[in-house]
Amino acid sequence: MSKISVNFYKSCSINQEIRGTVVKPFFKIMSLHGFDPDFYKIMNNCYNPLNAFSEPKIYYIVSKSQNFLKEIPCLNNWNVNNNIPIDGKIFNEEVELNIPYCELTEYCQILFVLASYFIIPNGAVEEKYLNAGYLTLFNSHDVFRRGIYEIELHPLDHDNYTSLEEILNKVIHMKEFNGKPTSIPELNMLQKTMRKKLRGQLSCIPMEKITLSKVEQRINELKNQSKKIFLSVEFRFSKDIQISLPVVLIRPTLHADISRKFSSKNPVEKKHYLMTRNARAINTDRNRRPDNEDLAEIKKILKQPPNTIMTEAESDLIWKYRYHISVMSPTALSKVMRSVQWDYQSFTDQVNDILLKWPDLNPEHLMELLTSHFLNPVVRKFAVKRLNMATDDDLFLYLFQLVQALRYDIFEEIFNVEPGDEKHYVEHDNSLNDLKTLPNNLDHSMFSLNNQKSFLASFSSNIINLQEDLATFLIRRCKSNRKLSTYFYWYLTLEFDEDNSGPNDVKSMFRHVHTRFKLAMDYGDIDARENSANINSQINFVNDLTQLIKNISTKNIRAQQKSEFLKSELLSNKYPYITNIDPKFYFPLKDDFLVDRIDINSCSVLKSALAPVKLALLSDKNMKYDVMFKVGDDLRQDQVVLQMINFMDEILRRENFDLKLTPYKVLATSKNSGFIEFVKSKSISEILNDNTTILNYFRKVAFSEKDPQQVDPIVMDNYIRSLAGYCVITYLLGVGDRHLDNIMLTETGLLFHIDFGFVLGNDPKPLPPEVRLTKDMIDVMGGANDLLFNSFCDLAFNTFNYLRRHANQCLSLLSLITDAGIQDFSREPDKACEFVKERFLLDFTEEQAIHRLAERLTASVKAIFPDMMEKLHKFAMRFK
Repeated sequence: MSKISVNFYKSCSINQEIRGTVVKPFFKIMSLHGFDPDFYKIMNNCYNPLNAFSEPKIYYIVSKSQNFLKEIPCLNNWNVNNNIPIDGKIFNEEVELNIPYCELTEYCQILFVLASYFIIPNGAVEEKYLNAGYLTLFNSHDVFRRGIYEIELHPLDHDNYTSLEEILNKVIHMKEFNGKPTSIPELNMLQKTMRKKLRGQLSCIPMEKITLSKVEQRINELKNQSKKIFLSVEFRFSKDIQISLPVVLIRPTLHADISRKFSSKNPVEKKHYLMTRNARAINTDRNRRPDNEDLAEIKKILKQPPNTIMTEAESDLIWKYRYHISVMSPTALSKVMRSVQWDYQSFTDQVNDILLKWPDLNPEHLMELLTSHFLNPVVRKFAVKRLNMATDDDLFLYLFQLVQALRYDIFEEIFNVEPGDEKHYVEHDNSLNDLKTLPNNLDHSMFSLNNQKSFLASFSSNIINLQEDLATFLIRRCKSNRKLSTYFYWYLTLEFDEDNSGPNDVKSMFRHVHTRFKLAMDYGDIDARENSANINSQINFVNDLTQLIKNISTKNIRAQQKSEFLKSELLSNKYPYITNIDPKFYFPLKDDFLVDRIDINSCSVLKSALAPVKLALLSDKNMKYDVMFKVGDDLRQDQVVLQMINFMDEILRRENFDLKLTPYKVLATSKNSGFIEFVKSKSISEILNDNTTILNYFRKVAFSEKDPQQVDPIVMDNYIRSLAGYCVITYLLGVGDRHLDNIMLTETGLLFHIDFGFVLGNDPKPLPPEVRLTKDMIDVMGGANDLLFNSFCDLAFNTFNYLRRHANQCLSLLSLITDAGIQDFSREPDKACEFVKERFLLDFTEEQAIHRLAERLTASVKAIFPDMMEKLHKFAMRFK
């Protein structure tokens, strides 16, 4: 068998001349992309043509970045480009670092800073630092970088940085200034592929020239679309020596046993943690109280969004005062768990002591512990155990996210429970003391999703009987509750739907939990067995409905004719589970509504290409319930958005702040079908067509002689409150495609939005306003100068403030659904939380945030494009 040889240079060996030339690392600053001086000419609402008037300058420096060092050691001085950029963009600056390879370490990074000159108010010329980005000299495989890199230069608050040294000491530790364009996955992937090709790591193929040109074209498109600034830098082995062999980082002390470098922990870091987190200091730590400076820093850290990665210094501070934080701010448990160094078993042993004494938490504060950021089974089982105290209503509020959290659990533990094995549905002992019996050789890497199988092979039997896992907990709590069992069943069904493109192992896990749940109901108590029979009836009803709508959609006729066809089909008895309901069953959207039959004469097909059906359900007490069933549309996004609205409504009600929201019910029964609750209402568009103004409509349906507006005050109050609530919530979630046909109004004044096919800023129309607030809506309140409009503004601003205080809980719920494959939430998983985080304006003070929201409300009213698009939408609706 032939041996495989790998040729490379050891970095520690390149300390002398090669071919008579001293070898030094080399890079070339090629060009700047995306820099527009005009962007900086408006500052503090004033236009100054002399802002950023000079050619851009690029400063660079090589430093050693180690998180536990306060001072950043530099390997050279600050340098600036010598070449005058062509057209302000092309530099072609060649740089030979005056540092031999043998002196480079894995901590070496190069920082680039973009600068330009400004004319300040007193007439003086001042250089300002605009953007910055850093890149390690060695990649994640400890190989010196080769090829062209598009380094993203992130914006600096140029008024707060007065020196390059200040930028270096602050920015070099901040992950958000990493120059790799990880926020644009496609761009990052294409650049990596191009570098591999240029290094000869990919074989040649026919049509290669055409393919490469297309790739370069796509890279430029992505950079243009991102509206970000990129600096093109080429790294090479040497300026004068063209060698294609890679330089691998190897220290002289490790050359005899290179493998030790990869298996051993960093000794400096290890010593640092052992000194700062000594287990013998527990008693001292319990009595620690932070001084004013530390307390201010702790409060700043605790306000960070849930997906923020703490620095080592922040992590040390949180760990140091963990016991004080448990009393001061019990909701900050997730921050304390993030500060745990799971690599070191002596530290993880202390976690048990913390968890045993941690105060009770509301369910929303436990949800973050079930996200992908917390894979350690001890933390996840603690969260599940505390969820035992949640009411059924609380569980229902977070049930969809709890189902999604299963994908981050240990699959082997879930599969270890066989379907029908009832002993696992018995509630376990509440004590956490047994957690101390976990093996002493746990490694952090074992808790990654990719290593679960090898991890559990050694000790899954030790952990499975300590506490319920999430799957067992959900099965036990849901099986005997009609509402929970119904939704839990359909949520699970969605995850292994044949149209679901998720990973096979995840789909198999959900199918297994689904089977366990069904058998748990079939062999459970009388309530569980009744719920199982009820779900079976729902399944038959849904299957017949799906087939009926598919038959209707094949008919190329108008909606009116489709409605007649629908009634004739229902009268034909082709669909027995719809027309001859036996046994009666409780409807999924309304668990207290017992379906006895349907009112065929009141059923219809709505105007839409998908031919959704409106069903009139009747109970045994002759009560009526209208729903819509759609096939061909993914309702999961609507379901999630309405659940978030429901959650925000619950938050506001806890503050005794009732905004009269109408989070109507939606249940997806598959990836392309589902039920939507009908709320008796009219669209704003229809109201304006029939009554000219909304105020005329209110005077018609809720007339009051005593009120100056001649409208029942309760109706007007409902209108103002609901308008304020939906303006803020749709802004926070970035709900798009807002037109007057999907904003509804009831006779009691309740305004609400429907159809959430576009969220997180996505919109099919150009230049959409961030808030949909029209002049017609404002005129109802007497115009922008009336007291009623002032009341609306107060409600909107207070709503925004209340919800900002719970932003972290909202972000935790969103982070649990980014892997669910739901349209806008999963298209760019990182974008979902980042978008909502930006809308919450968490870096602003309360006053600044209110001012920004007021600006966006004003911009919405002044927007021209929505009115134009509204007319086009009305024109298109005539042809349906």
